[in-house]
Amino acid sequence: MKNVVLISLLLFISTITFAQKEIVPTKNLDAYVGTWVYASNDSIFKITLKRGLVEGQDVIINSIMGGYFLSVKGVPVEDYMEVDTTIPWNYKNETRKFHIIATNAATNLRYVDPDQVGTWFFDARKKHINGKGIQGGRILLLAPDTIRWMLNEKRGLGIDDTGEFMPIGFSVPEDVIMIKEK
Repeated sequence: MKNVVLISLLLFISTITFAQKEIVPTKNLDAYVGTWVYASNDSIFKITLKRGLVEGQDVIINSIMGGYFLSVKGVPVEDYMEVDTTIPWNYKNETRKFHIIATNAATNLRYVDPDQVGTWFFDARKKHINGKGIQGGRILLLAPDTIRWMLNEKRGLGIDDTGEFMPIGFSVPEDVIMIKEK
């Protein structure tokens, strides 16, 4: 009986030890949280960003997740502002309630750039990579109330200048300065 209890105890301890996931280092993500707006002529582009978690097999990554809105001549063209960050997102999980995910996670805290995050953008209309989203974008923190939103299709698809490339573009602006809504 002692052996059964001892083995059960060892199994329980090893399960707890190995079940813990490493939290990947990030910096300054709260500075990106909020609603950001770009307006030009008759177009308004907004993104809303909230704190969230991405869960990998062995790690948890602090992230920001968001949605977007685009109107032209006062008519909404894209409206995907709904953001649910209550459940950590797992790459294998196809269901999600956000269209933007960003982080500045790195293997070591000293490599984290607090003034930029890399993005993964799920364009609801263009559906890059069969709707699984496209990486390669960045958000630069220029000031506490100013960011630069940038999407790069070639970078996101891993295509260099020598390969054939048929861009499909994005349904939102690709490189704009955005101001934080108060």
